[in-house]
Amino acid sequence: MHETLFLEKDIRAAIKEMKKEGLVSTTPVTSKTDRGLKGDDIVTFEDNNIFLRGFDYGDK
Repeated sequence: MHETLFLEKDIRAAIKEMKKEGLVSTTPVTSKTDRGLKGDDIVTFEDNNIFLRGFDYGDK
């Protein structure tokens, strides 16, 4: 497991804010709605087509 300097809630808050600003979009795969973010959900950074997949932070 990799260590991170950020808490899960901080990462989620940053992605949520970036989504509001139109900087990223999310595609639910594991989540049941657009509001959640977990498992195999995809985050796409709109400026350069970079995407992240897999959000397994453990317990919420």
